[in-house]
Amino acid sequence: MKNTLQILLGFAFFCFVLIGVIDKSNEIIQLRAELPKLEGKLKEKNELLVRRQYELYQMENPVRLLEMLRQPEFSGLHFPDDDEVMRCPQ
Repeated sequence: MKNTLQILLGFAFFCFVLIGVIDKSNEIIQLRAELPKLEGKLKEKNELLVRRQYELYQMENPVRLLEMLRQPEFSGLHFPDDDEVMRCPQ
């Protein structure tokens, strides 16, 4: 009787451990399945970042800024003089 009870308890413990291992294995497989989707999203975000950096570079390009200065809607803009610039103490 005592021997049978030890065997049953050992078998129950083994089953619980096996269920835990299978559960973790399934979780890892699920994360691996999601990985290509996340890599695709990351690649899209990096491409968007590169595109935005290029657009920013084009907007800040001195040649482009001088061309914008010649346009009528930006003709009222001017470079500030030193006395117009406020400086914050650090």
